[in-house]
Amino acid sequence: RALFAPTRGGLIGANSPVRTPIFVCTGAEAVSSVYSRTPLHRRKDLVLMQNGVVRTMLPADACPTIAVLYFSVLERGGAVTSGDCS
Repeated sequence: RALFAPTRGGLIGANSPVRTPIFVCTGAEAVSSVYSRTPLHRRKDLVLMQNGVVRTMLPADACPTIAVLYFSVLERGGAVTSGDCS
């Protein structure tokens, strides 16, 4: 399988087959733009991988898969630390 990357500002998922996941790793500020640039028939294929819950940034009827990855960077340019399970 090939990977497809959209051009900046282009449609998300326009070049990949329907019913294949569209993995998106982006900052929370871009989630609404990514969703709106994804064709209606491909929105169920979106997999948003975020460092926080972004459900409130999407329309109420949105149905992408959301993977919340828990990690943190305490300061810009700092080391990434994993979540504590204790």
